[in-house]
Amino acid sequence: MSDEAVKDPETFPAQQSEILLSGPAGDLEAITDVPEDEDIGVVAIICHSLNDDGGTLHSKVVQMIERATREMGARTIRSVSY
Repeated sequence: MSDEAVKDPETFPAQQSEILLSGPAGDLEAITDVPEDEDIGVVAIICHSLNDDGGTLHSKVVQMIERATREMGARTIRSVSY
């Protein structure tokens, strides 16, 4: 996660952004993105397998699911916990 990550944004970012969400067990790292065309008013949360099992929010499967969902018009959040 870059130093430019926004901590606890008040609104959904208007463009692809790295964010940190505060939680009781620590921060949740996430990448948000918005559809290029029509926004259908849906937010899809895409999670991955555990880090210990090789899961990452940058894996090919997670990225392909995110892209397909976004291309259907949904805003997306890919996340990983620390």
